[in-house]
Amino acid sequence: MTEDEFEDELRGLTPEQAVEARAVLDELADARRAAAMIEGHVVDLLARLGRLSDAQAAASLSGSRAREDARRSFAAQAGIALHTGPAEARARLAMAEQIHDDCPVTLAALQEGRLSLRHAEQVVKAGLPLDAGGRASLDHGAVALGEQRTARQLGKVLDKQAADLDSRSFRERHADARAHRHVTIRDVGAGMSELLVCGPTVEVRSVFDRVDQMAREIKKDRARARRAYERAHGELPEEGWMAPVSGGRDGTDPEVVAASDRRTLPQVRTDLLLDVLLTSEPGGHDLFASGTGAGLSQIRAGVQVTIPVTHLIGTEAETDSEGGIGAAWLDDGTLIDADTARILAGNTAGWERIFIRPESGTIE
Repeated sequence: MTEDEFEDELRGLTPEQAVEARAVLDELADARRAAAMIEGHVVDLLARLGRLSDAQAAASLSGSRAREDARRSFAAQAGIALHTGPAEARARLAMAEQIHDDCPVTLAALQEGRLSLRHAEQVVKAGLPLDAGGRASLDHGAVALGEQRTARQLGKVLDKQAADLDSRSFRERHADARAHRHVTIRDVGAGMSELLVCGPTVEVRSVFDRVDQMAREIKKDRARARRAYERAHGELPEEGWMAPVSGGRDGTDPEVVAASDRRTLPQVRTDLLLDVLLTSEPGGHDLFASGTGAGLSQIRAGVQVTIPVTHLIGTEAETDSEGGIGAAWLDDGTLIDADTARILAGNTAGWERIFIRPESGTIE
């Protein structure tokens, strides 16, 4: 942000308030750097615990389970020191060792406050499929990339670089990753839980896109119903209003129910997804204003895919040992397997030319 842009952000404040805002932001940046330095110190301490754990295992007489037993014991003690559960402590211990052993340049930047722990974790994640040389290459370039990017942005750039460094084809990597697809659940308290689906990117993105389109259609329908109700009966209160009983199959007027629907877009997405999974159709969320709900049945998922032309024609430079091709990108830079991309390209009526940076996958 330029100085002029920063001054625009402070518009409306008194001179004293503007000075205070600058001071607070400066202090916030200092606090972020200090927190990163502490995290770097914690990583170093956990890595040292890992080495001590291995030393204990080497001196043990318990055979093949020595390392596992030592890790469990040290993780439990680390959990007490960190006020976390043993499982989380063990995960942090493993991550700390990976950062320490495979990413020394990144660790140094973390300890200097130049990168955050989340940045360092992205470097580790991107380097997992690579050999030692590939991980070292990512490590040496990550600091310059990460200082000007969020952790998520850095992860996407590093994923592209890792794909180029990996000796395996993207098809092979995708097949290995696809074999680990899964659905998990996690309780988050207050009677709520999270359902996590890990599957092929195009299919998962398409599921989200379809639910999102359906939810937006319902939101538009509710807004139409609300405007119609207010034209006939006056403005609805923002809160505390219940739909009156006025006839209809279940004793309520569907138009009034639609007008009173104040759910947010994320809430509607969630309700629709649960409806579809539990009943095979979004039956509990028909479009009352139009009367049939047919609008939802016409919605189809859509995902934007960027495919380098060399991937489409399968040039020698882009062809792997199995005769396949490299990776393609979704609109936000996420990699997908090129076989899926070619199928999508073949089913597309028209193509739009988009320029990308080959070294990072960034779309221009």
